[in-house]
Amino acid sequence: MAFQRLVRNTFYFTLYACYALLITGCAMSNNTIIEDGDYYATWEGKISDTNTLIWYYNTIEDFNVNQPNMVSAYNKKFIVHPDVRPPTMTGVYMLEYSEINDGEEVLDIGTGSGLHAVLAAEKAKRVVATDIYAPAVENAKVNARLHGVEHKIDFRVGDLFEPIHDDEKFDIFFININFPFSNSNEKRNKLHERLFSEIGKHMKPDARIYYQTSFIKNIPYIYDMLSRNNLVIKEVHMEHHTKTKHEPLFIMAQSSKK
Repeated sequence: MAFQRLVRNTFYFTLYACYALLITGCAMSNNTIIEDGDYYATWEGKISDTNTLIWYYNTIEDFNVNQPNMVSAYNKKFIVHPDVRPPTMTGVYMLEYSEINDGEEVLDIGTGSGLHAVLAAEKAKRVVATDIYAPAVENAKVNARLHGVEHKIDFRVGDLFEPIHDDEKFDIFFININFPFSNSNEKRNKLHERLFSEIGKHMKPDARIYYQTSFIKNIPYIYDMLSRNNLVIKEVHMEHHTKTKHEPLFIMAQSSKK
């Protein structure tokens, strides 16, 4: 009986050890940079003459569901956890025309894996990064630590301005929430309507809103939505990407009350 108990205990100990190693390996794979040659496939989208967005897929399963494990942009690599939205063509295109001055305060709404917050923190005095999805915020924290800017970013979980204090105001807003692809998406339309109806009370006098959408056909609705909330479009940039069938569109808006 003692021998059988020893065998049984050894078996369970070995099983537990293997499980622990498996969990540790998974955790490490989610929080470490993929080395060149360790990935199954890549996808590239050219943003400009000097910048290319690259998605790295660890396995064929990740590739099949189009969920990269790592993304490269602006010569930096960002870890992407499962089920967290990776940096996209339109999101990176928004950075091409954004400008952050030393000492400015930034609010990044819909931070996802933290690309905009991390790059903003290199110049900004302070960055607040929010997302309604808690695992995305945890993912963004990983990338902030990876690039050594975690001390400059205040991460918060919540819906739009819910985690923002009433007296908090910002110089720059990054709005990186997908715009509806059609007018039939009433829930998504209401989300954007609510965002712009609430943004004014958190804007400093010369605040700049950086906003993106995927298709030029959305411009009339966006123009109307901004106008109804005392905002005016100051700058627009667009490109047509045949390969991705997208039209990355950058919009900079400011208050019309100035």
